Amino acid sequence: KNAYGLSCVELNAEVDPEGARRFREWDPLVGFGAIPGSVLSALDGKWGTQGLNLELTHAREDPQLVYNLAKWLDENYSRYKDLNVVNLFRTRDWLMKSLDETFIPVHEGLKMYLKDLGLWTPKHEKRDKKNLALLQRYIDAYDKIVWQADDMRLDLIQENDKWVKLWENYRNANLPPIKLWANLDEE
Repeated sequence: KNAYGLSCVELNAEVDPEGARRFREWDPLVGFGAIPGSVLSALDGKWGTQGLNLELTHAREDPQLVYNLAKWLDENYSRYKDLNVVNLFRTRDWLMKSLDETFIPVHEGLKMYLKDLGLWTPKHEKRDKKNLALLQRYIDAYDKIVWQADDMRLDLIQENDKWVKLWENYRNANLPPIKLWANLDEE
């Protein structure tokens, strides 16, 4: 515990993969790793939950712009790392760990940069295609259910329980859940 009453659920996913699997059933958007002391010094080195820390942009963004931004962030980490505590998670190692786990498709510009560094592997490419296919399934399903809602004259707003229930029921019956991957080998 700390002054704010926060505590850590200590779970080393490498030592207890079954425990990590059970935890992910409860929260599929969580990963595991060692907690850096600069986050909470009392927890330095203990294993706990971690979330993704990625910069997001639209797929239509210019690949050369994304390439140059990724390169600048990578090469200039020492210049900005101390400006904000969240920058602790802007390293190349954190990026690669996040790419092992993310369900988010990777921008072509970042792929180009990682290929230049020799870090983008066939396993990354396979996972990225899987992520992109899942995203497309969600887009197609949402488009389909929007037309159905339109035929039913439903207002597509979060406050409309009928609309929310229609989408949730359709999604739950037809789509796999969005989740983090344990690693690049997980299917």
